Amino acid sequence: MKKIILFLIIFMPINIFSDDHSSLKPGNTFAEFYLFSVTDPQKFVQAIDTFDASDCAKNWRDSTGVNIGLYAIGGGVHSHQVLVVYDSYDQMQEGRGIFASCPEAAQMIKTFESSSDTSKNYNYMTELLLQAGDWTENTNFALFEMKLDAGKESYFIDSWSQFMSSQEISGSYGINRIMFGNKYHSHVLFVGTDSLKSLTDSMKNAYASDSYVKYLKEVGEVRSNLNTKLVQYVKFYPAER
Repeated sequence: MKKIILFLIIFMPINIFSDDHSSLKPGNTFAEFYLFSVTDPQKFVQAIDTFDASDCAKNWRDSTGVNIGLYAIGGGVHSHQVLVVYDSYDQMQEGRGIFASCPEAAQMIKTFESSSDTSKNYNYMTELLLQAGDWTENTNFALFEMKLDAGKESYFIDSWSQFMSSQEISGSYGINRIMFGNKYHSHVLFVGTDSLKSLTDSMKNAYASDSYVKYLKEVGEVRSNLNTKLVQYVKFYPAER
């Protein structure tokens, strides 16, 4: 995985996109999504910043290469998302062990209890199945939360890939399989660009296309589209400083 440049500068918006968006390739991102309904944004972000400055966080980064991103969410009960990204499950396992042993991490979690509605917070773990373009260079995302019927993943991906390959998207797109925490949905699809306008333009063009009608007919019986969220970059905590 290219180091999440996402929130560079910090994820400073940049216009470097792959020229080949019609060619899907396997992903190599293993991620933990932590969703929060934040009640005190300043206190919430300060807790993350304080942990990030600790020796524990430095050891976590140096040992595993973990990258962390903070996003704002629109279109759901959650207001913020913390994305924790590794290059492999082995790194994830090591990273979870280090994080769980840190007093500073425990203090951050305790602060979350007083800066968010813990009754609404939850998390899930994913692996990136396929991607086109480089999502780490985008700052605005549409996330489509899907529930696929058991045994229909391959069929769905084939239809979805054909549909997406027919679209002109100025950024990236891909599909994540939820490995753990799939109570509400089994897969998350995404489209990412460098601006909200380019993202919404891409979505409107896709919805108006004949290939979208064909796609809906093919997958209508095997998937439920539970929700669509807007996710926008706030801050990046990279492994490399």
